[in-house]
Amino acid sequence: MRIIFEINMKFFIKIFIAIMCGLFSFAIAGSNELSRAPLGFLAVSQAKPNIFFILDDSGSMQSSALGDEVTINGYQNTIGYRSSLCNKSYYDPSIIYPVPVKPDGTYFSQQQFTQAFYNGFNSDSVTVNLSIEFMPWRTSLTIPALPADTVSVKYRSDCIAPSGFSCIFDPQTPFPNRPEAAHYFVYTGDKRSNLGDNSTDDHCKDILHDVSTRGSRNWTKIMVSSTSGPDGSDERQNFANWFSYHRTRILTMKTAIGLAFRDMGDQYRVGFTTIGYSGTDSATPDFLKLGEFSGAHRQSFYDKLYAIDPVSSTPLRAALSKAGRLYAGKLLTGSDDPVRYSCQQNFTILSTDGYWNNAFETSSYGPKKIDGLTNVGDQDNDLPPPWYDGDKSGKTLRVAILSVIAQPAPKKGETGIYSIEVAGKSLIGAPAGVQHSDDIDSDAILMAFQVARAINQNGFRAVSQDNKILIIAPDEAALATPV
Repeated sequence: MRIIFEINMKFFIKIFIAIMCGLFSFAIAGSNELSRAPLGFLAVSQAKPNIFFILDDSGSMQSSALGDEVTINGYQNTIGYRSSLCNKSYYDPSIIYPVPVKPDGTYFSQQQFTQAFYNGFNSDSVTVNLSIEFMPWRTSLTIPALPADTVSVKYRSDCIAPSGFSCIFDPQTPFPNRPEAAHYFVYTGDKRSNLGDNSTDDHCKDILHDVSTRGSRNWTKIMVSSTSGPDGSDERQNFANWFSYHRTRILTMKTAIGLAFRDMGDQYRVGFTTIGYSGTDSATPDFLKLGEFSGAHRQSFYDKLYAIDPVSSTPLRAALSKAGRLYAGKLLTGSDDPVRYSCQQNFTILSTDGYWNNAFETSSYGPKKIDGLTNVGDQDNDLPPPWYDGDKSGKTLRVAILSVIAQPAPKKGETGIYSIEVAGKSLIGAPAGVQHSDDIDSDAILMAFQVARAINQNGFRAVSQDNKILIIAPDEAALATPV
C-alpha cells in the first residue's frame, strides 16, 4: 500500500477524478416521452448510492515529504528533500498544479508568488514571499520557526523524522534549511535507478550542485523565475499554487478530494469522517452523516474537509469497521440510517498515507465485527501476504529482494534470465528478458517487471517495483535460512 501511494501521489488528483467520473458517470434524464424501461428498473434507479469518505487525519499527513526514505535517509539537509525525484511531494515543473474548488464548484484564487498563503485553505493564514522567504520545511526549531498559532489557524511541523519528532535544524550543515528564493533541482547524473536507495550511488544525498546547465555535477539548481519553466515559461504562479495547495500531504489530499467531488450532485448521498474520530455526531467537525449531496449538506462536506487539522494516529481498521457498522444500521437508525433500500449501492472510500496502527483504538473503536464486540481477526491468515502482515500465527514471511542494475550494453542486444532456483526448486517456467534500448534505466525497470512475471513455479511468486524484484516464498519452502 505504501509504495503504490508514493508512486502515484503527484498524479493522485488526475487519477482520482478519472476514477470518480468513470464510476459515477450515469445520470437520470427527464423526458416527456413514455419510458421504455420496466417500472421495476425505474424504482431501483431512485435508490441513490451512498458514498462514505474517510479522511486520514494522522499527524504524518502534515508532512511535506512523501516516501519514508526521505527522512530515514536524512534528505532534509541535502538536495533530496528539494527534488521530486527523491521527495515525491516536492514541486515538479512538469505538473500544472490545480487550485481547489469551493462548494459551489467555483475555484479558489490563483496564488501570488510574492504573497502565497502558507495554508491555502485558510484565508487567515500568514503569507510567504517565495522570492526571498521560501523554506522546503519548517518546524518549531527552524530559523525562522513556524508562525505562531492563532484562534483560527494552527501551524504544524511539516518535516517529521522516523522517531515521530520534528526534523532537526542544524545551521552548521553544508546544506542548511534557510529562507531563500524558491527553487528545485534537476538531475543530470547517471544513477537515476539508485535515487532513494540509500546506497553509495544514491545522489539524493548530494549537497554539491551546479547553478547552470554548463556544470558537470549531478544536480542543477533552478531558481523559480519568469523564464525558468518548461520551454522558458513563467512558472512562478504554478510554484505558488503548489506551495499553498499541494506542499504537504494533507494539502494535496484536500485539493484532490474537493476536485473529485466537484461534479457530483444530488443523485448521490455523501458522508464524511476522519479516521481519528470514533463517533457519529454531525455537529462535530469530524463527521457528517450520509445525505443528499446538495445545498447545506454539500457545503458542510467541503467545510469539514477543508478545515481538518491532522493530529491523530492511524486507526484505519477502526475507521473501516465504523463504516461497516454504519451501513449495517448499528450506529445510526431511523431517518439517519444511510441504507434506504435493499438494492442500494453503498461505497466507502478510505484515503491514507501509511500503515495502520492501534494507537487510537479502544474497546469500542477498533477492528470490530458488526456486533461491535468481536474483533474481525486475521481473515486472510491462510493466504501468503504480499508484505509483512503480522505474526501470521507463527508463519514466517520468507522473501528475497533482487535488484536489476542498469549498465551500458550493446544496442539492440538482449539480456535474459533462464533459470532461478531456491533450495533446489525452480522459480521460473520460461525465460524472461528485454532488448536493449538507449535508456538503460528503463531497460532495468522492464527487466525487473518481466522477471517478476516469470516467477510463478512451485508456489513462488514475485512483484516488481522500479528495478527491484520482491520474491515471496511459499510457507512450505524448505529454505535453509529464511531471508
